[in-house]
Amino acid sequence: MPQVERALRVLDGAILVLCGVGGVQSQSITVDRQMRRYRVPRVVFINKLDRMGANPWRVMQQARDKLKLNAAAVQVGKGTSNSTGASRCGCHVVARKLQLA
Repeated sequence: MPQVERALRVLDGAILVLCGVGGVQSQSITVDRQMRRYRVPRVVFINKLDRMGANPWRVMQQARDKLKLNAAAVQVGKGTSNSTGASRCGCHVVARKLQLA
């Protein structure tokens, strides 16, 4: 059994880190699929938002489309531009599953 799957079997929860520039990549899709298989609840964190070309809203939409997550922004920083033109902000996305009784 691969190392990631072995670790996922014993986790109570996880943080799925996505790149603010690259978005949802093939490895992210693979890890998310493994998390689903072992029913690991997760929070998605969008990283590298201080880089040029970062777009948290695009990454959130990719999480909805590619990972089929019900994603909503919990915190999005206003951001300030630095000398390179990149904005400084943080964005946390919560993936949740609606359970009806």
